[in-house]
Amino acid sequence: MIYKVSVIIPAYNVENYIGETIQSVGNQTASPSDFQVVIVDDGSTDNTLEVIQREIQGMENVRVFSGKNQGTAFTRNRAIRESSGGLIMLLDADDLLEPTTVESMTRFFRENPQLAFAYSRHKRIDKTGEFICDRPG
Repeated sequence: MIYKVSVIIPAYNVENYIGETIQSVGNQTASPSDFQVVIVDDGSTDNTLEVIQREIQGMENVRVFSGKNQGTAFTRNRAIRESSGGLIMLLDADDLLEPTTVESMTRFFRENPQLAFAYSRHKRIDKTGEFICDRPG
């Protein structure tokens, strides 16, 4: 299946964060048929892969790969190779998406076809989820 957007998530030893990250992707207002999630576990030595498997239950638009540790750049590139989306959205395994992110970014690119990439504003939170500050895009 060809998707409009592929959300790429490299993961390495992020068992404490990846569950909430996956939930934030699963809570998107965009239809799951419009985007896919490609997660590549980079040889985690903690319970990252088990958390991923638990959190993706019932999500049909997710593909998970794992391998030996080769670093973030290799892992991102593998996820991109495994994706089928016309747009690639990079998401770190300890970051969260607002519920309308995929829908908003898809609309933005549809309205601005001359653009090759975009970067959005983001909010910084601490490890307990408390707001720290807004960061411009």
